[in-house]
Amino acid sequence: MRGERIVLGAFDGARLVGAVTLLLDLAQNQPHRAEIAKLMTRISHRGRGVAKALLQRAESLAVERARTLLVLDTAADGGAAPLYERLGFRLAGVIPDYSLKPQGGLTDVMIYWKLAATARPGTPDRGATGSLVRDTPPQSRGNPPLSGWRRRPARR
Repeated sequence: MRGERIVLGAFDGARLVGAVTLLLDLAQNQPHRAEIAKLMTRISHRGRGVAKALLQRAESLAVERARTLLVLDTAADGGAAPLYERLGFRLAGVIPDYSLKPQGGLTDVMIYWKLAATARPGTPDRGATGSLVRDTPPQSRGNPPLSGWRRRPARR
């Protein structure tokens, strides 16, 4: 089945500066749910609205596919919890020793959820991925605007 995930990239010129994955192909009893995974922003572009714009675009794409509940997780040590909370995600709980840190050792994970802003009624659409998407790039703190946002096709 195609359309199980959408990978969004934020570009500054030709340089990829951020990415996020929206997972849509979940269990059959969860057609109303989507998962936000692997939000990443280049260190050089943090604090410029890249992650916020990617999350907002992922949420709007989830809503277009009738997903009303979004979930995500983040490391308790150095994760993006403050960003998620500013964007309306609510902490469901913390699981101790959930995953390995890149430098070794275990870290707790924080599980978040959010009811999507506006869901359209109807059957979930697990439709096509890969069309070009352009949104207004973020601008903050006097930084130059980013050049565009593109939705990359899922690998086949």
